[in-house]
Amino acid sequence: MKDQKIFNRRELRLLYANKPELKPIKIPSLDDVNKVRVPSINEANLLNQPNLDQIIVQFLQKYEVNVVPRSVGAWNGWDTVSTLSSILSSREGSMSNIASTMFYANRSNQINSAAQDWGVWKRWVFGTKEKEFEQIKNEVIRSVNIHNYNATKEIEKKIEEAKLHNFNATKKVEEAIRKAKLHNEKNLRKLQDPKLKFYVAKLIETENFENALKRKKLLKILKILIISTSSISFLIICFVFINKQIIKNELKTTFAKGEKELEDGNYAKSRELFIKALTINPDSKKAKLGLTNSIQYYGQEKFNNGDFLKARNLCKEALKIDPDFKKAKLCLKNIMLFYDQEEFNNGDNSKESKSKDNKDIIIETINYTDALYKGEILNDEPHGQGTLTLNNGDQYVGGFLNGKKHGQGTYTWKNGDQYEGEWKNGDQYEGEWKNGKQWQIKL
Repeated sequence: MKDQKIFNRRELRLLYANKPELKPIKIPSLDDVNKVRVPSINEANLLNQPNLDQIIVQFLQKYEVNVVPRSVGAWNGWDTVSTLSSILSSREGSMSNIASTMFYANRSNQINSAAQDWGVWKRWVFGTKEKEFEQIKNEVIRSVNIHNYNATKEIEKKIEEAKLHNFNATKKVEEAIRKAKLHNEKNLRKLQDPKLKFYVAKLIETENFENALKRKKLLKILKILIISTSSISFLIICFVFINKQIIKNELKTTFAKGEKELEDGNYAKSRELFIKALTINPDSKKAKLGLTNSIQYYGQEKFNNGDFLKARNLCKEALKIDPDFKKAKLCLKNIMLFYDQEEFNNGDNSKESKSKDNKDIIIETINYTDALYKGEILNDEPHGQGTLTLNNGDQYVGGFLNGKKHGQGTYTWKNGDQYEGEWKNGDQYEGEWKNGKQWQIKL
């Protein structure tokens, strides 16, 4: 554009924003003319003139004679030529001469009668009704001509209207093009005024100053945000550090108290403290070791006091925390060997009701022909924890399920060989071999 040769895009943007009257107008195109379609003269609804036979057929219907020879085609202009409706639709009350005689002589045999012949009726029209027929024929031809004249005039009128509309629309667009060009040429001369260049320079200077103020304000906001973010991050780091120190100190204090209680022999209290320490930090190895020691010592204490059931449960708890804890294994083994021995010494099959998993578990002694069982039973079968001593000197200490060795257990042969591991249904097991021997024992 010519204005861009005088000012750059930024200068034009500022100039047109402050002086919109100088902005150039888009010049229309003649393609923008809203033209309408000009009809063709061939679109006029013209009627063809009917031939003589077609007029005769229509004339005979006036006398209720419906004769249509195959050689005479239909004419579709009767409904259009409305001026003939009154003449052709009226029916004659009586017929004269040959027509009356021929029509009423034998009405039922008209179709096959010789009088029905097209030539006969045609001669009757020209011989008897010639004057009336000529009048109607001339009226039909005149009406068709009038209709075609009016239809032609109507289409010619539409053609003239369409041409006039297109002419006016073209003139309107041409006038808009002229005004737009004149406006743009006038403004282009104004853009070349040196005073306008000075005005645009002032606009550039003002915008630069405003942009500098905006950048300064934005930088200030960014600094505030950076300081705020840094402060928040620092506070979070301090909070996390202080919280870790608090947890660390609490863990250290709780662990020290647990060790003190363990040294003083208060195993139940030390157990609670070590559990609390693990709650604070579940990954603390020292707290886990302290807990297993306190539980084992607590179980040993219960064992020494004769509370074998409580001692057994405590040793199992210690093994859950550390399955490889040898002291707890040894303690559990000793407990199972002497489990409920005071009750067993009162006589075979003596029973005591214990509550376990909401089921009635009976602790008793069962004498087999080749073995002696001491421990928990259900439905008169070993079920739970117990000790099975065979007459040949072998011994099994561990779990039972429905009379069969099941779960964790240790089998010791009289020669000292030992298997320790998992049993399934009495004759399947998983675990480690002892002394390099493989055994499979069934009850």
